[in-house]
Amino acid sequence: MNFVLALGVFLIIMLSLAYYIYVLIRRALHVFFPQKKTKRIRIISIVLAVIVMAPTLNFFSSWLIIVLHIAALAIVCDILYLLTRKWLPKKLAKLHHIALIPVIATACLIVYGYYNIHHPIKTTYTVETEKAIPASGYKIAFISDLHTGLTLDRNGLKKYAREIEQQKPDIVLLGGDLVDERTTLKELQMAFEVLGTIDSRFGTYYVYGNHDESNYSNNKNYSKQQLDDAITKNNIKILDDAITTVDDQFTLIGRRDLSLAPRKTTAQLMKKTDADDFLLLMDHQPVETKENNALAVDLMMSGHTHGGQIWPAGYVIELMGQVSYGKKDWSHMQQIVSSGIAGWGYPIRTEHHSEYVIVNVKPK
Repeated sequence: MNFVLALGVFLIIMLSLAYYIYVLIRRALHVFFPQKKTKRIRIISIVLAVIVMAPTLNFFSSWLIIVLHIAALAIVCDILYLLTRKWLPKKLAKLHHIALIPVIATACLIVYGYYNIHHPIKTTYTVETEKAIPASGYKIAFISDLHTGLTLDRNGLKKYAREIEQQKPDIVLLGGDLVDERTTLKELQMAFEVLGTIDSRFGTYYVYGNHDESNYSNNKNYSKQQLDDAITKNNIKILDDAITTVDDQFTLIGRRDLSLAPRKTTAQLMKKTDADDFLLLMDHQPVETKENNALAVDLMMSGHTHGGQIWPAGYVIELMGQVSYGKKDWSHMQQIVSSGIAGWGYPIRTEHHSEYVIVNVKPK
């Protein structure tokens, strides 16, 4: 039922988009060819609208993002035009009618978005705790949402692996969705081979995301066993609803992803933990935060949201009551949500940046 509803909403959106693109084209043609007959312009507009919309039927086509941006910006321009048309000079009115401003603005946004997603940055947080941890604290490196095959190749990933290693992390955490349905077996093996080379004091730990097992595809490029073999072969430890004692005062809890239910509750997992330890919970999706806070988790780290990736998706996530990006302080717990080192679906990021995260945990 949910699928049928989603499909219905998608079709309504696409039909509305197609009609609006037709309106924009027809309006522009009337400016360029004012003497042409209306019927002929209408037919040409329909043909051009079909040509523009046809590639958008591929949901993963970057052209869909381009057309959506043009339409969204054109709507803004239409509203501004309606509010100012009585005073607007004719030359500016003509620019509006040919939709030049949204097209140029979209071109600028797409160029920026392509550059932005291909150039991850380091984001650093400091977390203070009252727990009795060593005076030197802990330095944590966190990587999520690589979606191997979209942006970073072997050399690109090596560059960031060495950059992370230079930070001298105590532990490396891989927060899920390192691969997805479009990742090939060769790319998968390459990704974990490179990530496994990052040297740290306590090693590298991984939790599954909703895409890693390629569950949204009927024709998988790799099996669950091949995924697990690639991970463990490179000395990366999988935490699938499991806990591990990292240090005498540091316990790591790794959650099974919500999409892979059934999964244990945080309370069930924490029965085996020492409340005096610094408790770090890694869950691919930033969910069940109220419960985790009530259970006195010290730090929760997640990815999944991509910080929205395509504006204004991040704001929509926030409106739904979920942290889409950054650090949030709860009554006990501190929460960090990363935008990820790459992105999903489209090699474009117009909201937030690609990143790896360094967290410095220090005693108060």
